[in-house]
Amino acid sequence: MSITYSRIKDFFKRRPYRTYIVLFTVSFLIFTWLQATPTLADPDSFYHIKVAMLMQEKLEQGEWPIFKGFPWLYHTTLRQNFADHHLIYHLLMTPLMNYLDPITSSKFLTVILDAALITFLFWLLKRFKIKRPLALTALLYTSAGFIFRISLIKAQPLALIMFFLSLYVILKRKYWLMFLVAFLYVWTYGGWILMLFIGGSYVLAEVIQQMLASSKRNLLSLLRCFFVSTFAWPHIKLMLIILAGIAAGIIINPYFPENLNFYWIQIFQIAVVNKKGAINLGAEWYAPNFSDFLLQNILILVLWVIACAWFLYNIKLQARKNWTLFLLSGLFLILALRSSKQIEYFAPLALMFSGFSFAVNPFSSQRFNWQDLLARIKKFFIFPNPLTTILISGYVITAIFICGVSFTAQLTSVRTSLNKNFALYYLQNASAWLEKNTPKNSIVFHTCWDESPMLFFHNHHNYYLVGLDPTFMYAYDSYLYELHRDITSGKDTIGLAYKIKTKFNSEYVILTKKRYGDFEKVLKHQDGFESVYEDEEAHIFRIVN
Repeated sequence: MSITYSRIKDFFKRRPYRTYIVLFTVSFLIFTWLQATPTLADPDSFYHIKVAMLMQEKLEQGEWPIFKGFPWLYHTTLRQNFADHHLIYHLLMTPLMNYLDPITSSKFLTVILDAALITFLFWLLKRFKIKRPLALTALLYTSAGFIFRISLIKAQPLALIMFFLSLYVILKRKYWLMFLVAFLYVWTYGGWILMLFIGGSYVLAEVIQQMLASSKRNLLSLLRCFFVSTFAWPHIKLMLIILAGIAAGIIINPYFPENLNFYWIQIFQIAVVNKKGAINLGAEWYAPNFSDFLLQNILILVLWVIACAWFLYNIKLQARKNWTLFLLSGLFLILALRSSKQIEYFAPLALMFSGFSFAVNPFSSQRFNWQDLLARIKKFFIFPNPLTTILISGYVITAIFICGVSFTAQLTSVRTSLNKNFALYYLQNASAWLEKNTPKNSIVFHTCWDESPMLFFHNHHNYYLVGLDPTFMYAYDSYLYELHRDITSGKDTIGLAYKIKTKFNSEYVILTKKRYGDFEKVLKHQDGFESVYEDEEAHIFRIVN
């Protein structure tokens, strides 16, 4: 058995690239299995696929694949101030559509990017000389939240690659690469502001180190140390380079200057202010169920807590990168408890921090013969000692069983979640009717903001009210947003035909029957509405007179 293990270890050690190939291949197969469903789990996925389709059409016609405004979301700020904050992701999808249908293209790209992300994180751990990088990487598969998030047809895996690439260049102080990565981050994903969080955490880590090393512990001395260290030229230089790269990415951009308004809403009004009480946001912005969060991430959380305890026990020995990972993982744990989408950052950060933390050896040869202890332990754990055979076998079997059960349960849970949401042809028939029977560019009144991606995917002949996030409509016209909410919720039932036609400039109303059955009953008994199409998914009314 040991000979076989040695041969396998030697096989990969002699050619390190073989490990990357195997890891990528295994990950590719796992994510292929997860994507092999006739559904899309997130409504925004329909939007991303459709945008890539329209970009491909523009390229075939010899045009730039850029949208000057987005009239399909008519009553939002995006109609005038649209920016494709997933530009590189959409561009990557377009060439695949020359060979595969749009749905298959998007799923295939997601599988490639997911496998690339897992492999990249393994490379990162190896690059920092973290022990057991493969085991730490494999633990990512025990987080259902993380695997689910990166399996959505979105730019998430690409965004995470940019995030951890940013972390790498900052920890290594590769200044020119910082500028380039910051520039590309803006073109890749709207969460580019996170690079400033990484830079700020790195600066704060060094400040904390300086304060801990200070011989003077009175408050005035510590404050002086804090400000002197914070505003040291290397720190200012680092933050200025990141800011310069971000600014360049925003300005040297096909969507400049419209992207300024877009990022203001996307980053500050949605991500920071986040009016959960006033606006019905997407589920990803709400806090997860705490018990579900624990169960879905139990192994990673336990490891992270132990790593934190070890970190604090050896706090004076911690390197700057350890402090940076400690601060970032703690920050994103708080954010993940506030917003379920942030688990995609916390899970890999927690594992990376654990690797850094456990690498710290507090025992020096002067105080304790650590090598001698390791030698004695190694000598004890040698087959064929019956006791050690039983102990090791029991430990290995238990560890494999726990990890195996968690791995299987979490992946099965993810596949179930991916399989139960939106069928690929959801609202297709109703959309086809609208395309055939309504004027081009006419505005359709729909019941919820998250329905527009499916309608847009099947039919860009019409325009719609709101999509991607309701905040874009609220920022455009808060009165109109509240009126739409009151009408569809049944709070406002007076003169609906007049209000919809005059306020929203719509003559057709489409509602989804499963979610808005009560609204359907209201329209059936309202003057001014005529039923023109109905199937098991949707009901379309036309406003008359």
